[in-house]
Amino acid sequence: DLTVGVPAVVEGHPPTVDWIMANGKVLREKMAEDPSVKEIADMALALQGSIKSRGVHASGVVIAPGPLWETVAVCADRTHPEEMVVQASMERTEDLGLIKFDVLALAMLTVIARTVKLVKENYGIDVNIRKVNLNDKETFQLYQSGQLVGVFQCENAGMQKTMRLIGVDRFEDVVAGVALYRPGPMASIPEYAARKKKEKRIDYFHPSIEPHVKPYLETTYGVLTYQEQVMQICNSLAGFSIGDGYAVIKAVGKKIQSLLDKYRSAFISGCVKNNVPENIASQYWDKFITPFASYGFNKSHSAAYGFVSYQTAYLKAHYPEEFMISHLNVFLDGKKGNKYEKIVEFEREMQRMNMEFLPKSINRCDFHYTIVSKKDKTQGVLKSQIRPSLRCKGISASAARDIIKNRPYKDMSELAFRTDPKCVDTTSIEALAEAGFFRDERGRKKKTDDVVNEFKVFRNDLKKVKNRGVESDDVFAT
Repeated sequence: DLTVGVPAVVEGHPPTVDWIMANGKVLREKMAEDPSVKEIADMALALQGSIKSRGVHASGVVIAPGPLWETVAVCADRTHPEEMVVQASMERTEDLGLIKFDVLALAMLTVIARTVKLVKENYGIDVNIRKVNLNDKETFQLYQSGQLVGVFQCENAGMQKTMRLIGVDRFEDVVAGVALYRPGPMASIPEYAARKKKEKRIDYFHPSIEPHVKPYLETTYGVLTYQEQVMQICNSLAGFSIGDGYAVIKAVGKKIQSLLDKYRSAFISGCVKNNVPENIASQYWDKFITPFASYGFNKSHSAAYGFVSYQTAYLKAHYPEEFMISHLNVFLDGKKGNKYEKIVEFEREMQRMNMEFLPKSINRCDFHYTIVSKKDKTQGVLKSQIRPSLRCKGISASAARDIIKNRPYKDMSELAFRTDPKCVDTTSIEALAEAGFFRDERGRKKKTDDVVNEFKVFRNDLKKVKNRGVESDDVFAT
């Protein structure tokens, strides 16, 4: 393997071919020994940066001051010929002066809307989620606990650990956590937490630099957290325009060495004019500006995601039952292949939160999960009761609707006779049996094979009746 010992990430990005050729020990040795290896590496270098495939961004929208085709080449989309797409990469499109927006759909917004609706139905309270209190004690306590299953941007264990480590006690910490928990900035999380908790002294690298950078880094305890901070520091410390500060970020991201050399020189010169020693300015550029600009996250994005995260944490802290079943019902209505894995995860979390699931019942379970009763310690009720949805794994929406429409059922014969064979078949019954919807008098789960065989007997009787042309509810009519 010619890339043995080559790191997967260099300054927040996969290493380039020229970087590997310069720094990969094994590749350098092989190139020196074998001309064919050098030829392969040169071919890879020639191909670097070329377009390897054509695709359309799922949510990218390009905005132009006039007809799009006057600025960039366009073509019809292959899957939707009535739609027009640009024949340029994202970077090239921006270079042409066009604006690209990513219009993303978030299932979490549906969870929030459904939770707010349930709160209104259950309590008569109108939660103005867009103007939620950003200094809510219970919400901060939830972040500090790390019990954040269902909270936007905090679904994985790493992010939950981050919020617990930071000790969130203000909205700005949520925004910072969103920005820091990604490759590159992640290394700064322990430093941010230690400085916030006053376990480490806050410093700004050098006394000559501090007056220029402190106004922009003070809220993040001296830790570079956002791209906007790089732009502001370049402006204050080196006299760059904000536009040039942004250009530095773009140049680092695109690894344009000629521009980097130009901006590095201008940065050091600007710092010297502000009484910063040249060697200190050089060190600051190399240690902070270029590394962070390559992987930093912009604050506007972090704030937007952080706000949605805070909204969901607020709802989980104050209306846990409504929030969690809204999640479950959104999973049920979705099309993701792993939705039942997520349902199991959330049911486990709800049980940890003192919510119990009532026994599964063909006659009582509805299309969605429902709240039957809420815990009330003053009344001695220690657990909330949740009724599961009829839509277990293997049950289609049409089968669930048909079962609900034709109930109640006294026994298996009524279930077999009343439901539509096109919707409810033996596969449906098998799924319901596996999920525990059929139980004996003692509440024990019946064996799946026994349930399915019983259903088949009654369905076969129904077929015989229909084949004989009998129009009667009595399947034993002669």
